Amino acid sequence: MGSYAIPPPAVRRKLGGLLIALVVGVLVAVGALVAPPRAHAAESTLGAAAAQSGRYFGTAIASGRLGDSAYTTIAAREFNSVTAENEMKIDATEPQRGQFNFTAADRVYNWAVQNGKQVRGHTL
Repeated sequence: MGSYAIPPPAVRRKLGGLLIALVVGVLVAVGALVAPPRAHAAESTLGAAAAQSGRYFGTAIASGRLGDSAYTTIAAREFNSVTAENEMKIDATEPQRGQFNFTAADRVYNWAVQNGKQVRGHTL
């Protein structure tokens, strides 16, 4: 059988200290990678994060989807600005020459105002 030499106590203490330092270093590094940055942890929605720097975070809304509660819940929670998808384009607002219909555009606008959103009309 082979023989193993037991290191002197001073060497064992040094190795033990190095091992503890290594374990602590690895745990700190892993914690830094896993933990979210503090500046972003305070904001829970995209719109709130944008508002922190005076900006807005918007979405396009289709009037036909305003009856979908999952769609409107996400839009109301995450965004602070709304643009109508196609409801303000010429084919939607003037389906026939000289006949105007703003019903769908008004529906998007009214939903946005009722939910405290900014509104952008990208083609009107």
